[in-house]
Amino acid sequence: MQGPISGCLRVVSWNILQGGGAVRTPLIGLHLNSLCPQVVVLQEFRAARGSMLRSQFADSGLAYQHTSDAGDANGLLLASESPPTSLIPAPSGVPGRRWLGAWFEKLDLAVLGVHVPDDTRPGDKSLFLHGLLDVARTWCSRPLLIVGDLNTARRGPDGSTRYGGEELLGVLWSLGYRDCWRESNPGRRDPTWEGHDGCSGRIDGAWASPGVGARVRGAWHDHAGRERGLSDHSAVVVDVTAAGPARREPELRGLF
Repeated sequence: MQGPISGCLRVVSWNILQGGGAVRTPLIGLHLNSLCPQVVVLQEFRAARGSMLRSQFADSGLAYQHTSDAGDANGLLLASESPPTSLIPAPSGVPGRRWLGAWFEKLDLAVLGVHVPDDTRPGDKSLFLHGLLDVARTWCSRPLLIVGDLNTARRGPDGSTRYGGEELLGVLWSLGYRDCWRESNPGRRDPTWEGHDGCSGRIDGAWASPGVGARVRGAWHDHAGRERGLSDHSAVVVDVTAAGPARREPELRGLF
């Protein structure tokens, strides 16, 4: 586990697997709080069993909380220390339960949490990713951090499986967005999810717009929760400065 960086805002994104459950939920909350986040985005959050998590977050200072409209199904939770100025609406055709974003004027940062459909629904996945790209284009000149379970990875550098929508990551790159973990860990392989059938991939991530990319101080995967059986996904942690000089660009040839 990496400790907080002085002067940085820490954003943590994690797919917590079907809302947690009676045994896992309190341990998920304790583990997340140990990461010292200022913003948390959870995928597969379930409101019916999420009151304990919300209480744990509130007790640790993450008092501003919003959930996607998911009913009893998997949704998203965004919790933060700072109040959001406004929410980012989902594009037409994108299920609201899979999308939750907020603009924080005080932080000069927008955080958009997503849970992209998997490859069992290729049409829904394509529609979602194209909607995400439309929003990404709109935010190109503004500070946006896209985080979540993308259910998409590049075969080879990011896993052993071919995922639908891989080419749309290249489009995101062409718009000037940068893969936070890849920039901080060039040349490495580190899957965030491993299935029971041997499939694996770095399908969880964080992408920074040109307006925020220079402020990213680092990104890493927290595998401890997955190794403890709290979820089948690892958490993604990103540290962003309020302001500061641009980082040196690492060697990135051959990504796409």
